[in-house]
Amino acid sequence: MDRRGFFSAAVALISTGTAGCLRLSAEETATETPTGETDVAPTDAASPTGTPTDTETPTETETPTETETPTETETPTETETPTETETPTGTQLQYEGDILTLDNAPWQEIQGTTDREPSAELDVEIDSETPSDPFVKRAAPVVAVDGTFSARVDMSDTEEGSEFTVRVRVDPDDDETLTEAPGRVV
Repeated sequence: MDRRGFFSAAVALISTGTAGCLRLSAEETATETPTGETDVAPTDAASPTGTPTDTETPTETETPTETETPTETETPTETETPTETETPTGTQLQYEGDILTLDNAPWQEIQGTTDREPSAELDVEIDSETPSDPFVKRAAPVVAVDGTFSARVDMSDTEEGSEFTVRVRVDPDDDETLTEAPGRVV
């Protein structure tokens, strides 16, 4: 409930309570005795206005002096969104740790996400950085409807410990690299 609604409800409640306290039957009026009990005294029936006779004392009505307003709850100004749920922009390779690792075995998989259109073909190049084990491997994955891609390469003829760089491009003849990551054969 907003502040205006709260005040409207409070005023209505106070008005109803005050009216209920003031509303007495036309034939009797409540008076307070010194003991704190309420006596009911008849009014003068002959009085055309229904005012009390000389022996009756009218009661005073208590009016609320202050209405307490509820405290406002703080609304966070910034919302943090976990990175797992963010929509990736550009192209990214997915791997755990500081570098991408591939076994020296056939059909090793390199996965990633991209904002390229579904059915677009990418070029994934794995280029050795180890002079004693030079190699260049390529794969041409197709972008899936959900923006993911998966490239499979045969790493069975590479040496364990060889370091490489993975580059993702639109075209193998294009120098523009969408993303790259360091890697190692394990």
